[in-house]
Amino acid sequence: MKPLDMIKLASKTTLILGCENTQPERVMIIEDDKALAAHCQTVLETAGMKVATLDKPEHLFESISEFNPELVLMDLCLPNVTGAELAALLTQTERWAQLPVIYLSGESSSALRNQALLRGGDAFLEKPVDKKLLVSLCQARIRRLRELDRTRNLDSLTGLLKHGSIKEALQMQWQLTQRRPQIFSVVMLDIDHFKAVNDTYGHAVGDLVIAAVGTLLRQHFRTTDTLGRYGGEEFTLVLPDCDVSQAEQQVNRLREDFGAIKFRADSKAFSCTISAGVADNKQFLTDSADELLNRADKALYDAKDGGRNRVVSAKL
Repeated sequence: MKPLDMIKLASKTTLILGCENTQPERVMIIEDDKALAAHCQTVLETAGMKVATLDKPEHLFESISEFNPELVLMDLCLPNVTGAELAALLTQTERWAQLPVIYLSGESSSALRNQALLRGGDAFLEKPVDKKLLVSLCQARIRRLRELDRTRNLDSLTGLLKHGSIKEALQMQWQLTQRRPQIFSVVMLDIDHFKAVNDTYGHAVGDLVIAAVGTLLRQHFRTTDTLGRYGGEEFTLVLPDCDVSQAEQQVNRLREDFGAIKFRADSKAFSCTISAGVADNKQFLTDSADELLNRADKALYDAKDGGRNRVVSAKL
């Protein structure tokens, strides 16, 4: 209804658009027949998907952790192991238990197929592979996985990751840097005097302020950055390829833009500010993921103690 509340409109629009994941589907092909693997890879990449191949099953968990696929396309009969055995291993691992698995097989025995599906797996594709069926089946399974992830992992108010999911994303980023050195920053930020906003204007208005932070975060940061609502009015950011100085600059721009917003409640206009703490793994080389998060959190408290509406970097 007019007059339009532009903050509410922007937040709602961003959430609606955010429901469509525009990132390429990620498929891992586990197949010892290199010609077939290359053929499937070409078909899927032509359809706009991102594909990785693996011909040595013993490297499964290392490769899958690095590529983070949304679907596995796997030969049912591999050297020294079956696809069903690999699928069973994945289902026993919490992180990969819901990962869709499609078997590639020339096996016509329904008994063997049923046994393989019972051990883990979603569907079969017969060799030679039908191109259209391959693409449509992969797209459908990944779409279903993304919808499940969205409802399970995303905060309904902001569209950002929930507490557990952002902590898991931080742990994954830290593990990746243990295998392949890469700088990344962790940010903890929250809304200053947020309790006063709820007490003065009500929780509905408070929710609008929180949603506005979520909207601005998506506008200010890259798609490769991971953004989460840590809890209440507190947020956590994981920024790869970003040192503490760069992260501080980005968050300061966010802080300035957020402070310029005029919220309205009962014809009264008010503004809010945010404070933030930043830490990177370059300065704290021996820190674990949790220790980096704690350093960013301590820097956030230093920002609060320093007068709020500021960004503070963690110190040695």
